This record gives sequence, C-alpha cells and structure tokens, in this order.
Amino acid sequence: MTKTTLSRNPPSPTTAHISDIAVTSDTLTGRGGLALFSRYVRNIGIFAHLERLFGALRRSGKGLGVSELFHQLFCFLADGTSPHLVYFDTLKEDEGYARGIETEPERMASSHAIKRFFGAFQWGRIWVFRHLLRQLFLWRLEREAPAAVVLGLDTMVMDNDEAHAKQGCEPTYKKVKGFQPLQLTWGPYVVDALFRGGKKHGNAGEVAGKMVEDAVAFLRKRYRDDVAVIVRMDAGFFDQKLFRAFEEAGIGYLCSGKLEEDLTDMAQTADPAQWREYDNGRQLWHYL
Repeated sequence: MTKTTLSRNPPSPTTAHISDIAVTSDTLTGRGGLALFSRYVRNIGIFAHLERLFGALRRSGKGLGVSELFHQLFCFLADGTSPHLVYFDTLKEDEGYARGIETEPERMASSHAIKRFFGAFQWGRIWVFRHLLRQLFLWRLEREAPAAVVLGLDTMVMDNDEAHAKQGCEPTYKKVKGFQPLQLTWGPYVVDALFRGGKKHGNAGEVAGKMVEDAVAFLRKRYRDDVAVIVRMDAGFFDQKLFRAFEEAGIGYLCSGKLEEDLTDMAQTADPAQWREYDNGRQLWHYL
C-alpha cells in the first residue's frame, strides 16, 4: 500500500492576512465562511499539485500565477453569488471581497484573465483533472480509513438555457439545453468525472462500467487490496451487463429500477431465509 500525503505549504506568500474584526455596513450574508474556506484551501497543500500539473499553462512571468487563479476560482465557486464569469469584474472592484479571501486588491483577476486561463486548457490537459480528483480521494480515504467504500454513480444536468452562446449544448432529459457529465462520488466528494453532452443518458456506451472498474483498481492498488466497494445507482444504470461487470470485479451494487416480471417472480419464489436487511442510515431495505 502506498502512502500519499499533501504538503501543507501555502501556494504563495501574501500580506493580506486577517488581522482584525470590526463592524461594517456591508452585507456579509453571502460571504459567510468564505474567509475560512480561503484559508482552508491555502493550507491543505492542493496548490503544489496544481502548480505541478498545470504550471506550464503560464507562458510568461507576467500576470497572475496558476495558483492565484485557481484560488480565486475556488472562492468564486464557493461563494456562488453569480454563475457568470463577468462577475469577476465586479469582484475586482470590491476591496472587501479581496481582503476577505486574503488577496491584495490589485491581484484580483478580471473576467478576461479567467477566460484566457480557461482557453489555455486543451483536451489532453483536461484529463489531468481526473488524476487530481483521485489523489484527493486517496488523501481523504487515508485520513478517514473506512473499511468499506460506498460510491455513487450518477449524472448531473448542467442548465445552459440562459446563456447567449450555447455552443456544444444539447437537449437534456430535464428539458433544458446544456451538458450532462457522468460523476462518481464518495459522500459529498466527486472522485471522478467525465464531461459529456446533454443528450447522453447515464449508461451511454461503456463509460460508466469503465469508470467504476478504474476506480476499483485504483482503490485496491493505492488504498487497500481487501477494501469492500459498493456502488449505488438509480434506474438509469439498470443494466444486466453492468451488473455482471460489477460481479466479476467482486464489488457490491445497489440499483433502483422497474419491477420487471422476472424480478418479481424471483422475489416471490425465493426462500425467506435468503432475505437480508440493509440499513443505509435512513431506512431499512430488504434484499436477496
């Protein structure tokens, strides 16, 4: 088993540290906890990995560094006041926000800087994010040391209806135009993700099975070779081929689906001694 640790060194020194608490006329409701979040991401060591994986995106010493851009993006997403990149121009003029995330006001990124940063990502480099998600997953596993890992497999509809430019958007099952990435989660954490068009259903192609297969191989190689793995899914993944692949991999699975005749017949004719109880913490399920 390989041990992974994340460095706790901050990405770069800054003089904009919190040093005092005072009364303000500003409305802070939408910023509750943002300063603590900023301090958290600066101290968990993630920026060293981001610099290693994406540092080459910075082609010159001018402008903001990769860690600074990622830090402001993380705070922007955690804040959630606006989903639009042009909101960075508003934040750039807000000295209170800059001080709240421990950044010098003159170091705040504009929307144009963020767009150029996004534009520097090529498809090959986007796949590096999946590697980063797995490293974060391993870090959390080693901290919590669970005997069993329960993963969730599902899609997430991204609504892009209100955007003026809808390049690449496709109709989704929720009747909006956008995208529908496939995600593998552990509790509240995304441990793997694949960006896809909106019309792709959950179990399109063989992507879902391959994603779980890779995650199981990663867990057994980097975490514990005897770890128990259970995958939870909704009816969009109700597929015998997928179930067979899980059984061959030696992992458990829970999936909702239609009560087809062969399933109800099997349940009705089963010996009562075959039934077991499973408590997911909220309600009790009975299964064969």
